[in-house]
Amino acid sequence: LCDEWARRLRWKAQIEVDADLVRGAGEGKLDLVKAALDQKANLLAEDGEGSTALHRAAEGNRVEVVRVLLRVGGEELAAKVSRKEARTAREIAEFNRFEGLVECMDEEMARERERRAAREKRLGEAERVAGELTAAYEGERARSEAQGRELPLTAEEHRAL
Repeated sequence: LCDEWARRLRWKAQIEVDADLVRGAGEGKLDLVKAALDQKANLLAEDGEGSTALHRAAEGNRVEVVRVLLRVGGEELAAKVSRKEARTAREIAEFNRFEGLVECMDEEMARERERRAAREKRLGEAERVAGELTAAYEGERARSEAQGRELPLTAEEHRAL
């Protein structure tokens, strides 16, 4: 019973944090938005009309709030369609002719793509180096076995035991 109550209290607290995020975004209260994000608010949480914090911020032309939300939520958040407006936040900004906000959103999405490309490049480099190290180890192992000496087991070989 205690576990059930604790779960319900956590759920209620999460709902309140999510509501603070959406409300703060719509009102342009950057401090409230950041506090909600620090408390692990769900960026995809919707209000009763099906709008996320990003949609509310776009409706109010809240450029700095939009910038913060996009830096945290990226493309997944930007692609979310509001049930109320049946539009993305960018489409809402375009419809309302908030040119500065549209420009901000485009800049943030370009930065997101650059960050993702850099992460993928680093990951590719790490995979290449790992492959080279594995090949070098396997080569050394083959030479050692040919000479009758043993090398220590690899982590995978330890796990297989």
